Amino acid sequence: MGRIVANPREKIHRIIPAAVLREPSLQNDLTIVNLVGLVHGFVKRGHASDHGRRQMRGLRGAPVHFPFAPGCLILHPPCMIKAILTGLLKFVSICPLSAARGLGRFVGFVFGRVLRHHREDAFEALERSIPELSPAECKKTINTMYRLQGVHFLEMMWYSMRGLEAVKAAVEVDGLEHVETARERGKGVLALTAHIGNFELMPMATAALGYKLSVIVKRIKNEAVNEVVGKLRTHEGLSFLATDHAYRDCLKALRRNEAVGMIIDQNMTRDSGVFVDFFGKPACTSPGLAYMAAQSQAPVVPVFIYRKPDGGFRLKVHPPLDPPEDRQPETIHAATQLYTKVIEDAICVAPEQWIWMHRRWKTVQLEGQSGKERLKD
Repeated sequence: MGRIVANPREKIHRIIPAAVLREPSLQNDLTIVNLVGLVHGFVKRGHASDHGRRQMRGLRGAPVHFPFAPGCLILHPPCMIKAILTGLLKFVSICPLSAARGLGRFVGFVFGRVLRHHREDAFEALERSIPELSPAECKKTINTMYRLQGVHFLEMMWYSMRGLEAVKAAVEVDGLEHVETARERGKGVLALTAHIGNFELMPMATAALGYKLSVIVKRIKNEAVNEVVGKLRTHEGLSFLATDHAYRDCLKALRRNEAVGMIIDQNMTRDSGVFVDFFGKPACTSPGLAYMAAQSQAPVVPVFIYRKPDGGFRLKVHPPLDPPEDRQPETIHAATQLYTKVIEDAICVAPEQWIWMHRRWKTVQLEGQSGKERLKD
């Protein structure tokens, strides 16, 4: 049988990197001892039973047993998540792609089948949006979606750590001539995309092809995840701009005839979006892409990335869409509806590769509301 770590400080740096330990909440002996006990308890399951088991309540009220070492407490969530992500990065940095994908499938299984993260929301959205799917097909689609979300996250880590050339070799591009056609106008290119396939690889593939790209992104609520993902996204030729202060920077990039990417398949609050039809139901959607296209007169090029059966990726570039003629409310609303319909059609190509667990219709249109009120402010 093994033994409990006698001096946790001598062992802790072998488990968690120093950067994580510098977190203020980790600057006390008790927390560090508890963390070592947590890890040791999982590694030395047989020995941990000699010290008792800590009983916790599961999501459904059933008792769940974890073989913790004595006095072990759960590390507070932000640091625990950061520690897990750091461990994942270390693993991904040395493992083959097949191993990263295998771990990703497990992560997706846990989120979808064990934690059941927004699973009911996902089923409801899919059944309503694509009613021709049978219950068995819906279940298969949702299970595949969760599995792919885990795979895509680990793949993003793996490719990001190996550089743009690795991404370029894995992505097949279809329709690149449409980008060149749009750039010939000299107004820059607005890339319309969505959370389809491994969308995190799209910016890297674009940079690998030699294009400069600025992408407007929402800040991830979890600070640990936001920090790690932000570092993984950093590559030459790429700029990621926070939604709150991105408009002017994007216009400057377009004036330099560069590309700007926008994802508009996320739910917006009533005071920041307009309601357009999405799979037959009003969805509050950002009008930012339509506004930017109207002001800059840059063409809008729909771009989506799909997973291929062989594990590779296909970047599908569609013909450019002309920008709106003006910024009148009706014009902006019509353009936003057009962009949303393009995304809807792209999702139908591979429904299992979109994020059905995202509560896209969370913001409800009020009775008598036209959907254009935000544009009239």
